[in-house]
Amino acid sequence: MTREIREQYLAQVDRALVRLLRLRERLMGEAKRLVDQFLEENPEATYEDLLTAFGTPEKFAEEMLSTLPTEEVEGARRKEHFWRRVVLVLVTLVLVGSALFFFWRWQKTQKIVNGDFKVVISPVEEVTDEELEGLLKDVPIDAQSVDGGK
Repeated sequence: MTREIREQYLAQVDRALVRLLRLRERLMGEAKRLVDQFLEENPEATYEDLLTAFGTPEKFAEEMLSTLPTEEVEGARRKEHFWRRVVLVLVTLVLVGSALFFFWRWQKTQKIVNGDFKVVISPVEEVTDEELEGLLKDVPIDAQSVDGGK
């Protein structure tokens, strides 16, 4: 049970840390060490005990970030926000581009369906049996029927 509690708490701390921070791995290593030490001293600890000892994962992450130079943390946050915006803009462009492409294709099919065209129906020609046999003489026997003339 303590392993599940540890993993849950550390995953939340990891999500709360700034993603593009250079020292992020070191901070997570320190967080793991502190949580492991606490769980060794308190093997029956619950998630609430972790919250009591360290605070919420977000607060714990903020305390760890407060040990670093403010400029470095703020710079990493600005980079993270910048890249999130870039990804958001790219996804939006892809969606708008796809919508425009499919609208264009739909309009093109509508022009074909609704376009001006003429259907010419010629009069039916009557052919006698003798004339039909004369026409079929030049056609091979296996091409004269669907089942090959059998």
